[in-house]
Amino acid sequence: MRLHSLAIDNFRVLRQTRLQFSDQVIGIIGPNGAGKSSIVEAIAWALYGTKVARSVKEEIRSTYAEEGADCQVALEFAIGREHYRLERSLVGRTERSEVVLYRGGERESAGTVDTEKYVTQLLGLDWHGFRTSFLARQQELNALADKTPGERRDFLAGMLGIDRLDRAIKLVKDDRKASEQAAQILGPQVAMVDRVEDELKALREHAGVLEQQQVGALGARDRAEREHAQAQAHSREHDAKQTACSRLQPQLAAARQSAEHLARALGELRARETKLAAAKDWLAALEPELAPLENLRAELENLNRRREAAAQRAALDEQVAVHKRELSKTEQDVAEARKALDVVEQFLKEIPSDLAALIEYVSADLEEARRQWSNQKALLAADEKTAGQLREQLESIKQVGPDAVCERCHRPFGDDLPQIQKHLAEELEALEEACAQHRQNLQAHLDRGAALKKEFDRLQQLDRRRGENEVRLKGLQEQADRLAEQSRRLTSQITKLEGQMAALGDTAFDPVRHREVFEKVKKLEAINTEVVGLRGELKALPELVESVAKTSEQASQAKAEVAQLEQELQAIGFDQRAYDEAANRQREAQLRLDEANRAHQEIVTKLEITRRDIAHKEAELARLAEIGKQLEESRDNQYYAEKLVNLFGDFRKYTISRIRPRLAELSSQLMVEMSGGRYSLVELDEDYNLQVMDNGEYFGIDRFSGGEKDLASLCLRLAISLALTESAGLDSSFIILDEVFGSQDAGRRDLIFESLANLKARFPQMLLITHLDELKHKVETLVELVPQPGGWSEVRLNGEAV
Repeated sequence: MRLHSLAIDNFRVLRQTRLQFSDQVIGIIGPNGAGKSSIVEAIAWALYGTKVARSVKEEIRSTYAEEGADCQVALEFAIGREHYRLERSLVGRTERSEVVLYRGGERESAGTVDTEKYVTQLLGLDWHGFRTSFLARQQELNALADKTPGERRDFLAGMLGIDRLDRAIKLVKDDRKASEQAAQILGPQVAMVDRVEDELKALREHAGVLEQQQVGALGARDRAEREHAQAQAHSREHDAKQTACSRLQPQLAAARQSAEHLARALGELRARETKLAAAKDWLAALEPELAPLENLRAELENLNRRREAAAQRAALDEQVAVHKRELSKTEQDVAEARKALDVVEQFLKEIPSDLAALIEYVSADLEEARRQWSNQKALLAADEKTAGQLREQLESIKQVGPDAVCERCHRPFGDDLPQIQKHLAEELEALEEACAQHRQNLQAHLDRGAALKKEFDRLQQLDRRRGENEVRLKGLQEQADRLAEQSRRLTSQITKLEGQMAALGDTAFDPVRHREVFEKVKKLEAINTEVVGLRGELKALPELVESVAKTSEQASQAKAEVAQLEQELQAIGFDQRAYDEAANRQREAQLRLDEANRAHQEIVTKLEITRRDIAHKEAELARLAEIGKQLEESRDNQYYAEKLVNLFGDFRKYTISRIRPRLAELSSQLMVEMSGGRYSLVELDEDYNLQVMDNGEYFGIDRFSGGEKDLASLCLRLAISLALTESAGLDSSFIILDEVFGSQDAGRRDLIFESLANLKARFPQMLLITHLDELKHKVETLVELVPQPGGWSEVRLNGEAV
């Protein structure tokens, strides 16, 4: 697979980029966070969609894109002689996913699901396989070199896809264990069949016995029903007499009760008649005592009015005193509010009228001083850094001779060495003087800023106090107005109350005379009430005499009715003893009938329960038969799962036995090419430890230098990529090396970089991602990512923006 071009619009920190890929070593260089990995991610996103991104879909579209702009990546690549173009976009506000694949200019596939499936089939690699085949990272090289044997074996299994086979083996083992556990649970249940069959046989025999008992219980119930019918007929005769007696007895009781009531009422009427005769004489004795009652009532009313007027005057006096005290306090509060108002108004007059303009002017001066201080500090830091570099360069030159090579132009110093040293020393002296001047300027800007900050704080505090006093002035004015209004209201209320007191006039009151008259009126009122009652009762005396005669006649009639009802009751001939005996016979017959019904129902219930138990046992036998089938199926599943585990295990061993020699072969070829033939053979033991042949003997990788160790790990990692691309049917292709130089020193980096130049036959396109500027001059094509003030990054190809 070869990359041809990549077009990016609004992807991550990249706004618009167009890159052409040739068969060269391409360096992608920039500081951390500049978007180097975003270029690789854009390639993967075009091929495999959102699942390869480092975040959710909503974070893929650049936050620096213009309103309504789409996020789009277009990747052109070739597989063999076929040319492809893949376009993937996030469109509109909803960021709808769209993807189209063209083959030789004709549309081959569209839609996210179909296109991603097509890409996977086309490359023969899913996202995991693509990442392992075409992308090598520093952490993978560190893992190959530094992990323990067990960790390295697991790491390589993940890279080579063997871990998927391990997961499949685990799933089959889990199925086998589940089948085994199911068989352990089902086996004891199937063993219960004989016991359930014995229980079913016993229940069927018990049902036969109950059916015979049911026949006997039906005969006993019929006999009890006949005896109960005879006893019920005999009891009905006595019930008829009892009913007749029951009808007459309440009438007799009512007649007796009425006769007794009339006798009592006649006695009470005659007693009341005697009492009224005596009340007539008492009324004649009381009437003369009521003569002075009307005059005493008038005098008591006049005394009550005088008492109310005296109480009203006392209440008005108290209200006037309270209002006067409140008025005095209010007048004092008014005076104090006026004083406070004068103080606040005087303070506000002393504040400059252009205070806001002063604050703005001082603030601008303070911001300018800060800016000048920051600029001066940046100049100082830059000059100090340059001076440090010059010192290091002078120190380095002292240690070398005329034959040493200049780091800038890569030419020997020769006779120019003294002149170069002098020139560098003069540059260093000028920079040190500039640094001293920068420090003086920094201190001057710092002192001026401190003075401006002090003045700015003073003006701001004065502005705050002005605001606080303006609020206070408004409050005091409102308080003074409120107190003045309260003073006017209290004065008006006092005048009104004094007018009410004058309107009351004379309010003299004699409480002793009031009490004396009150007691006399109370006594005479009681006598008057009694006289009125006696007069009313005497009016009813003629009617009472008539009632006595009428009640006497009714009492005689009631006595005669009682005698007649007693004769009728005696004529019926009801015998309570015979009635009770007949009722007892009926109850006994009913009990025997109830017992016969209960015995029959009990047998019927037992028979129904037994039949339900029989049906339950028959269902249980059917269930156990089904469990027997499940048990047989679980044992079959367990058997075949065991065979599948063994087959998978054998296949895993076979796969590893084929992969390890192939990785060793590819690693050896790469080692020969990258080491210039110095090391020719590489072996991998069972724990995937690297063994490198040196002078005809294999040695562990720890025997070699750091650079050689890194080189061997890189060979193994590249061998993995080659093995995967071979298995996918892809020819020599590109490779992306992400920060593989990060943990090495300069010498080891040079060794690896020079070795990579020997791999062009295998990897015509090599993309080196790094933040190291020293590689700028070593790659054939340079792609630089330069962060911009707006937060996005500009992409430059060989120094020109693309």
